[in-house]
Amino acid sequence: MTYLRFHLLFNLPLSLVLFGLTRGTWSVAEGVTAALVASAAVLFTSPWDNDAVRRGIWDFPPGRTGPRLGHLPWEEYLFFVWQTANVIGGVGLLLRLDASLRTFRETSLEAGNGMAALAVLVLWVMAGKWLKQRNLAARWNYARHLLYWFAPIIVLQWAIAPGLFVVLAPVIGLVTLCLGTYYALADWVAVRAGVWFFDPAQITGHKLGGILPWEEIAFFYLTSLLVAQSYLLLVPAEFR
Repeated sequence: MTYLRFHLLFNLPLSLVLFGLTRGTWSVAEGVTAALVASAAVLFTSPWDNDAVRRGIWDFPPGRTGPRLGHLPWEEYLFFVWQTANVIGGVGLLLRLDASLRTFRETSLEAGNGMAALAVLVLWVMAGKWLKQRNLAARWNYARHLLYWFAPIIVLQWAIAPGLFVVLAPVIGLVTLCLGTYYALADWVAVRAGVWFFDPAQITGHKLGGILPWEEIAFFYLTSLLVAQSYLLLVPAEFR
């Protein structure tokens, strides 16, 4: 299996189902929001992923990918966009299947929310300094690289709009569960087929079926959660 074939086997069919079920119902505003979230996903995830490959936490064997931009093959950048599109497609499908899930709630940034967001940022910086001082064993590299980069942004969004996310929790939770599980299983197939691999010295060693590291599983749930939250945070109120 090549990385491109992975996209054709797992990303393309899912997109066809999600957007086929909702065809003709997407507004321009929703499309613009989706494009903004996809752009943010590429800009936010690319340096993180490039650094991980540079450090050898994971990589792609020769012959399974196309040309690289930086340390990543072009199919990896495509994955950022495609996963984002499919998660947003899942959110859109749920909101269309059950109108009672819509809240039409505005995003309101109050003083208390701003202070909470500032506190999250300060704690993020402090945690980074603490982690450097701790000099954790190499087997924690993937877990630290993942959680330190993604978890604070998820918490930051909750600090900004807790009321919105509480009301939309069923949508966020179900999309995260379904898409996170789907991508984890697809990834299990890809790792088993040798499309990409992990450095045994930089993961804790706990694996699903002896193949997929728990850190990799967590990645798909965290990124699905982050995309779902980001889209619902930014899309106009009449579409959520």
